[in-house]
Amino acid sequence: MSWSSLSDAYLKTNPKRQGGKILQASAGGLAASIGADSVDFWVAIGSNKVYAAIHHWWH
Repeated sequence: MSWSSLSDAYLKTNPKRQGGKILQASAGGLAASIGADSVDFWVAIGSNKVYAAIHHWWH
């Protein structure tokens, strides 16, 4: 099942979203901020964005 397209009314009030992806309100700053570090027995994955936690914990 795919997401519905953004409505014309929404795009009229939010012109920066024109051609944007659903659930991506900006230019992908959160996705670009993801980093990882690892050694033989552990891995850490995270972001330096303050708002990243809400996307992790809010299901």
